[in-house]
Amino acid sequence: MTKSHILTLAFSLIVLSSTASAQGSRIQYKSVLCDQPEKLILEFNGPFRSPPKDNLILTTWNVKKFENKAALKDFEKISIDSDIVLVQEGLHDTEIEKILTETSDKQFNFFKSFCTNSQATGVLAATRFTQTATQNLVSKDKEPITNTPKVTGYSLIEYKGQKIHLLNTHGLNFNTGGAFERQMNQVAEFIKTLQGPVIWAGDFNTWSGGRTEHLMKKTKELGLMHLVPTNDNRSLKLDHIFVRGLKASQVLLRQENTSDHLPIEAVLNLDTVQQ
Repeated sequence: MTKSHILTLAFSLIVLSSTASAQGSRIQYKSVLCDQPEKLILEFNGPFRSPPKDNLILTTWNVKKFENKAALKDFEKISIDSDIVLVQEGLHDTEIEKILTETSDKQFNFFKSFCTNSQATGVLAATRFTQTATQNLVSKDKEPITNTPKVTGYSLIEYKGQKIHLLNTHGLNFNTGGAFERQMNQVAEFIKTLQGPVIWAGDFNTWSGGRTEHLMKKTKELGLMHLVPTNDNRSLKLDHIFVRGLKASQVLLRQENTSDHLPIEAVLNLDTVQQ
C-alpha cells in the first residue's frame, strides 16, 4: 500500500468517524416533536414552586436557539426572577429539556415551528402556573428559502382566581409585508374570541415602519396596551409586550446579552378597573 493510499484511507476513516459521531449526537439529543410530525406541542415540567401573591413578573426573550450555551445559564437567572417566561427561537431536544427541567421551577410548553437534524425550533412558554387549552397557531405563509412557518403559542393560566390568556409570537421575517400582516391578522382574529386579560408578547420582527404601524393598529383595535421599557435604547425594536386587563408597575430591558436580543421584563398585576 502506497503512502498516498494510506493517507486516503486515514482521511476516510476520520470522515466516517466524524459522521458517526454527529449522527450519534443527533440520535442522543433529538426531539420527540421531530419523530412525530403531527405533534405540534410538547409539555414538560420542572419542580413547581408556589405562585406569587402580589406581582406577576413576565419576561419575553428571543434566545437565538441557545447558540451561545451561556444563554441557558441566563435563562436560569431569568426563570428564577420571573413567573412567566416567553421564549422565541427556542430549541427543543432531550439535552435542552433536561437542563431546563433541572434548573427551572416551571411548567413548559414548546410549540413547534419546524425540525432540523431531529431538533425542534419554535416558541416556548414557561410558567409557575399550570397551562391549559394550549394551541399552536402556525402562520399560513412561510419564510423564503427555508420554506418554514412561524408560530404563535397560546395557553391559558389562572392568577388570583382570574384566567389570563398568553400568546407568544415569533413574527415572519424575511418576506413581504403582506405575509407579516396576514400572520398578525391571524393572531388578532384569535384574540378577538378571548374574554378577559390577555398578554401578547414576543419577537414580532417589526424592522420597518409599515410592520410596526400594522401591529400597533391591530393591538389598538383589540384594546391592548403597549408596554415600553423605560430604559429602551434599542435602535431596532423587534420585541414587544402588549396587555389587556393588566397594569404594569415596571417595564425594563434586562441586560443578559447572550443572544442578539435583550429580554424585556414587566412587573404586572390585574387591572381591577377593567375587570
